[in-house]
Amino acid sequence: MITGGLFTRDFLTEGILSTSRWQALDKNNVAAIRDKAAALFAKLAQIRNPSEPVTEKDLIYPLLAAIGWGDRVFVQPNASVKGRADVPDALLFADEDAHARARREWNDWQRFKHGLCIVEAKRWNRLLDRVEKGKEADEGVPSTQMLRYLRRADDVTEGRLRWGVLTNGRVWRLYWQGALSVAEDFLEIDLGKALDLPGCEFDLLDRRPNSFADDGQWRAHAFKLFVTMFGPGAFIQQPDGRTFHDSARLQGKFWESRVAKSLSDSVFDVVFPSLASAIRRRPRIIASCAGFSARCCSSILDGTHRVLC
Repeated sequence: MITGGLFTRDFLTEGILSTSRWQALDKNNVAAIRDKAAALFAKLAQIRNPSEPVTEKDLIYPLLAAIGWGDRVFVQPNASVKGRADVPDALLFADEDAHARARREWNDWQRFKHGLCIVEAKRWNRLLDRVEKGKEADEGVPSTQMLRYLRRADDVTEGRLRWGVLTNGRVWRLYWQGALSVAEDFLEIDLGKALDLPGCEFDLLDRRPNSFADDGQWRAHAFKLFVTMFGPGAFIQQPDGRTFHDSARLQGKFWESRVAKSLSDSVFDVVFPSLASAIRRRPRIIASCAGFSARCCSSILDGTHRVLC
């Protein structure tokens, strides 16, 4: 339900709980957005095999509006100076002033310098990492398209626009051009599973962390995470010069080191002493399994292992 390497899993499930942005999200507002999302998905489900334009109009853009982007969307911006080789589906803006400045630009590619994020939208449930045989083969691989658009946006804005959202309505991915591996280090949230939609059941990889009492809490957390990480507030630079995404990546490193230390402490403070105690109690049995003599095992534990075993 939550995958990708852009942010550490420990931060996304635990560390984010103590952030001001997470705590500032009103519970009732999140519930209202969730209800809106459920209604949008239910409406789309009434359409058999919804096309890309239908998925965009009836689900993706309304959902972006619901999480805070409003109508600050410029569709089909062309990042190419010549031709139309780099045309993502949309460009998102922090506020109406930025949106207005972008609309006044003479050259289409110059609009990107006013944006926060590009969006590439696909039809409902379309595969994102490979060409579907017999379907849209001329478009190529959606994830590869996103990588190309991000590189171009990074170039034309001189590094000011580096974020991209790729979605098929159900799965939402957040890409960052500055990642060590842009192709692999993204954040992915499956809203189908978060909203418990028909045909979107959990698999073995979706097992909830122990900190959640039940699957309902785990799904609610995933949806709030979507609102937090994909909403405009996470992309906007704060007074300290960082965006929430920047802080999340930095705090993720802290949580990663914290988990590593916890694991190390468990090994040296619990696992190894227990193993050593077991060897002392049964040196002959342990030694025979390891191919050593019982005297050798005892000497190792007693610190007198200079003699050859």
